[in-house]
Amino acid sequence: MKIMGVLLDTGFLYGLKDEHDPRHDQAAKILESFNWTEHAPAVTTDLIVAEVYSLLNARSKGNKMLFPAFNELFWGSECFFRIRFLDNGDFKHVVEILEKFTSPRKILSAADASLIYVGQQASYDTIISFDEHFDGIISRIADF
Repeated sequence: MKIMGVLLDTGFLYGLKDEHDPRHDQAAKILESFNWTEHAPAVTTDLIVAEVYSLLNARSKGNKMLFPAFNELFWGSECFFRIRFLDNGDFKHVVEILEKFTSPRKILSAADASLIYVGQQASYDTIISFDEHFDGIISRIADF
């Protein structure tokens, strides 16, 4: 199966830069092993970027030591993906996806729903994520 574009979730992106994250090695292995050229483009959303920085603040308890590494990933030479910025019209669809797929057993965030929405708009059918709540919605890569 040929993957036409791939979505990037919070845990994967966070794990790339925080060496103390339990998923750091897994994220690094995916980054190294995945054929990014064949499956281009890689895309995330502005809501995921915000979620990564929120996670960074929460886990580091406000320690700013990792900010340069994450800034380089999102805005510098280490950025290997596009960031899709949502507009007002997109949010209605994100909320519809949130309503459609959320259940007591599958709790999605608005950031998660934004990835599903962007994937649907671009006909992407694969996400790199460590979160099982995407299962049954979109094909998920969690390790290599």
